[in-house]
Amino acid sequence: MIKSNYNQPATKGDIEKLRKEMATKEEFKAIRKEMATKKDFKELRGDFAKEITRLDIKIDKKVDGLQDNMTKWKDEILTSNDKLSKKLDIILTEQKSISENYKRVDRRLDNVEDYIEQADEKLGVGFEREVNLVHYD
Repeated sequence: MIKSNYNQPATKGDIEKLRKEMATKEEFKAIRKEMATKKDFKELRGDFAKEITRLDIKIDKKVDGLQDNMTKWKDEILTSNDKLSKKLDIILTEQKSISENYKRVDRRLDNVEDYIEQADEKLGVGFEREVNLVHYD
């Protein structure tokens, strides 16, 4: 490691070494030509603003289209559910009616069997009642 004493004045050789490492005026001019100017940045800012506006409009159109589709799908689902609900109501109403009819038939059958038993007691025919009846309550 080289010991440096910063308290010593620079020599002509030190200054010459620094000059060789430093950029010249021509090099600075070339670099400056490649750098963006305030005008360049203003133009870029304007271009970015136009592009952002264009993308914003495009996104709004896509979102509006999605919302329209979602509304359409929701309406189709609700319409379908309404149809199914009506069919289910009809089925449940018919089921209740059929159940009541079975109950009425069971009661009439019980009455007929009671009548046959009474006739059997009087006539002595030998009627046997089967107990495998289904009751719908």
